[in-house]
Amino acid sequence: MSLKIQRKINRWNRSNVSLSVLCPSDLKKDTRIYKPQKATLLDKCIIPKLNSSLFDWQKWRANSIHSLGFIACRYRFIVSVYGKYILKKHAVGYCEGENLACRPKLYEIALMCFKDGGEFWFHMRSNEFEEVFCN
Repeated sequence: MSLKIQRKINRWNRSNVSLSVLCPSDLKKDTRIYKPQKATLLDKCIIPKLNSSLFDWQKWRANSIHSLGFIACRYRFIVSVYGKYILKKHAVGYCEGENLACRPKLYEIALMCFKDGGEFWFHMRSNEFEEVFCN
């Protein structure tokens, strides 16, 4: 057994965790899932976090990001001055994509918008959302 794994096992022993529940996958850190900056940036968000039960199928089908005037070159248009203005004007709130019952997605944010008397929502990539609402 390597020294690195032995140190991790010793650390687990000190934290009173039973070794019977450990497996090799518990001992290595998956860097694809670990994203510490996400929680800190969403804390600085300028729109409120909404309950995931508000994001249902009817509101998802009601409209899309294209009804706000967005075109095919998505990222560049969203982070432009005009794109940020439009999104901030119509945004009501957000919810993390992995918490949704309807169309859950990892590393994406569901954004609820209000336009022409109706609510609708769509997914945005985390980097797009942070660029518009958390800076």
